[in-house]
Order: sequence, then structure tokens, then C-alpha cells
Amino acid sequence: MCYKCNKKNKLEFSMNNENILVALDASQTSIDVLKRAVQLSKIKKYKLTLLHVVNQSMFENFFPQMQKENITQSIYHRLASMLEEANASELEYSIEIKEGNTAETILEMASNINACLIVLGANSKDDFTDKQLGSTAYKVAKKSVCPILFIKNFCDKPYEQILGFTDLTDTSRKTMQFSKAFFDFAKIKLVHAYKQLTDFAITFYNANHDKETARKQVKEQAQKVFETFRNEVDIEAYELLESFYNINDVLLEISKKENAKLVILSSQGIGGVSSVLNGSVSVYLLETLESDVFFHIA
Repeated sequence: MCYKCNKKNKLEFSMNNENILVALDASQTSIDVLKRAVQLSKIKKYKLTLLHVVNQSMFENFFPQMQKENITQSIYHRLASMLEEANASELEYSIEIKEGNTAETILEMASNINACLIVLGANSKDDFTDKQLGSTAYKVAKKSVCPILFIKNFCDKPYEQILGFTDLTDTSRKTMQFSKAFFDFAKIKLVHAYKQLTDFAITFYNANHDKETARKQVKEQAQKVFETFRNEVDIEAYELLESFYNINDVLLEISKKENAKLVILSSQGIGGVSSVLNGSVSVYLLETLESDVFFHIA
């Protein structure tokens, strides 16, 4: 991991794992995935490892005359050309070309180089109109033990305004502390959506006479817990949102309203759907957010 406990038992960013792994496929959007990784590497002064996983069966089926060495050399030159286009000349970097299952190879490489971050496209489409995760991205998210930056948009200027979605759990606290250290060049706005009592729930419990009082208590409790959490993670910008029905819709709405370029989500691992933001909410947002997503596994 890229964080450790100091003497006060607080999480702090560790500078020991200064290696970003960027996984690149053959899609046209790969150059923007690389540009974002280069951008972060320059800001953080980290080493960059480029990885391309060769689908050997595809070449054997459709390009049977091509020699393995020629394929590898062609890919290497293409990646080197992309690095030049991404203005990565002053960075320390390495290029890795591997054969095998793409998701498994990405995870293995991340482990081997002790990567502090995996950067990859959300899918293998040739444009960013489709924001949903492809099978490889989902498998990496499901099994990764290090943070992942999913790229869903063209790369322009560095991230400046970041939204951090939280459910106020200990897992989310670790995520926000990690994110604050990693994205120390940007401003993070902490966002929490709480569930308010609906008219149906109040009527169901025959509590219409106490409706306003009950809702006021729910809001005050949410404000109190949120304020405690915010002070613990020491993030100045924040917004508390009220949701009567679907928390997903409320969070997606603020992401669009703020024109967020990056949203922070956290998880304990989505294999058993035990992620934060009420379980399936985190997975749903990972799929549907139009912004890039920083997915931290705590």
C-alpha cells in the first residue's frame, strides 16, 4: 500500500511506492489514458511503467504470418511514439509487453512493481462516448489491492476540482486521507448524501403529526456525524445532500452540476459487493459516472 501509520496512528502517504502503472490497449483513447498518467507522474515525480498485454490468439488467428518478435517490436515502437506525443521525455519510465489474460496480467504487474496506482481506460472503445466499464476494467476493479484511476474522458489540464463521495465509514476515512495526500495539488470537496424520511415512511408509521420534527432530527444527526468526519479528514470544502429516495441520483446530479472531472470512490473490494456508499451504490457509480473515477481499495 502507499500509506502507513505514523506515531500518532494517523494514515500518511508513503513515498516508497513511487511507481504508476498505466495499462494501454490498442484503442484510440489510449493516448489520453497515457497523457493523464504522464501528467500525474510529472506532478508527483513518480516513475511510469507502461504495460501492453498482447492477445496472442488474435494474432495467431488473424495475422498468422506475423512473427512474435515483429509483433513485440511494433508494439514497442508504437508505445515509444505515444510517450513522445504525451511529452514524457523527462520522465523515468519503462515499457513492458506481456502475453496472457489482460486483467490478470495487469494485476500481476502491479504487484511485481509494487505500484501505488493503476491507470487504465474504462473500456476499449475508440471514443469516450461510452462511459461504462468494460470487462477488463471491471475485473481489475474487482481484484486489485491498489488504487485505480479509470479514465473516461479526454485529457486536458490537470485535475483541479475533485469530488470525494463518502458514506462516513472507516473505509471512506482511509480513502479520503489517502486521496488528500496523493492529490495534494488539487482541491477536494467532500460530499455525503443522507437518507431522509419519506412521506410514505412517515405515513406507514402513523407519524404525520411529528413529520417535521422527525425530519429535523434526521438532518441534525446527519450534520453532526458529517461534521465530525470532515474534521477528522481535514477537508475544508464540503456539501451535505438530502435524499428522499435514491442516493445514486443525488450523487450523479451533483457530479454533473459541478462538472466534476474526477470523483473519488472507495471500496473494501467489490467481489462480495461489500463496498462503501451502501454497497451497490459504489459499483453503480463506478459504472455510470461520466467523470474519471479514482477507485481506492482500503
